[in-house]
Amino acid sequence: MKLYLMRHGEAQTQGLDKQQLDTLSEHGHSAILRMADFCKSKKIQVARIFHSQKIRAKQTAELIATGIHSINPMQERAGLNPSDDVVKLAEEINSWDEDVLLIGHLPFMPRLVGYLLLRNENQDLILFDPGTLVCLENIKHQGWLIHWVINPDIP
Repeated sequence: MKLYLMRHGEAQTQGLDKQQLDTLSEHGHSAILRMADFCKSKKIQVARIFHSQKIRAKQTAELIATGIHSINPMQERAGLNPSDDVVKLAEEINSWDEDVLLIGHLPFMPRLVGYLLLRNENQDLILFDPGTLVCLENIKHQGWLIHWVINPDIP
């Protein structure tokens, strides 16, 4: 099973109200489309795409879904916010048997990786710049391993 973890794209830094600040910037939009092109070239498929309730995560999910085929429609999901409990979600993830993409935020994403790989949510292993996509693979009897990491500035 593969688990794809993505931090939302770069958000607006200026706006008239809080809702505008929660949307992707032009740079963030184009960076996620580049990531979608990369994913399409690799023929990445998942059973589900889950994103947090924040607008920038939903926009990121909509854009990346143009390059990642999902069997099911994308869904908003609780438990992917910056300060949510990674242990609870990690325990659920360990029961999954299908490839899934999760789109969330800092500091949640690096904490989830630390917990899945080392059982230590306080151990940073990956720098999650906006739009970074991580592929973890669950190897039976070995646990989770990093398969690859890509930043939107690379493709």
